[in-house]
Amino acid sequence: MSNMKLWEMVCDTPPNQITIDTSKTPARRSVKASIQKENATKVFGIYGKDWGPVVGSENYLRSQIGDTHLLHYTAVMFYIFDGERGEFPIAASIKEAYVTSNGKGYLKIDEEAVKKVRTDALTKGLSELGFNADIFKGYHDQQGYCEYISSVIEEKETEKAEQDTIKQAEEYSEWKAKELDTYQFYKTIKAVTTAHTGHVRKASKIGDTKGVKQFTEAKDKRIEEIQNA
Repeated sequence: MSNMKLWEMVCDTPPNQITIDTSKTPARRSVKASIQKENATKVFGIYGKDWGPVVGSENYLRSQIGDTHLLHYTAVMFYIFDGERGEFPIAASIKEAYVTSNGKGYLKIDEEAVKKVRTDALTKGLSELGFNADIFKGYHDQQGYCEYISSVIEEKETEKAEQDTIKQAEEYSEWKAKELDTYQFYKTIKAVTTAHTGHVRKASKIGDTKGVKQFTEAKDKRIEEIQNA
């Protein structure tokens, strides 16, 4: 397996998935955590089963600097890719409470600090595996990159769709050959007609008219054999 296989699968970010924070200078580009988690689920599997923080590894610590209270999160993140398990440490920190307006304001408490710091650590962990790497490498700041990456992603999706179509066709072909052979084992006419109904329904659904004819011929032949017996 190529060391870059996973990275190359997840590094490209469609421009329509990018959020731009114009309040910062320069403007900061990012991708929503929900999108990263969705992409991780597509690649690895179910969250908590095939990827995520290792149970029992999560730790929350608090510290204070002046009037600012910080919440720190550490954990071990695991993932399963190509049948192999990997894991590495993740961490993040966030302001849980702080005084606004340079100390002249009020104490602001972030009631969602625990959720935010955990999510921040997970998304940073995914970025270390290559997820949305083109954002963090600054490629989306370059003129013409959005048009380029859109065409690359479209090409990848077309190629994947073609591969999926070929795979489905191969699986269907194997299924049909196997099911056609089963007619010789049916002992009653009812069993033959019941099986034939299901086979024809599936063949018709994908437009396999030749398959419908083959299943019907197999049905008629077996019914004739049963009747003669």
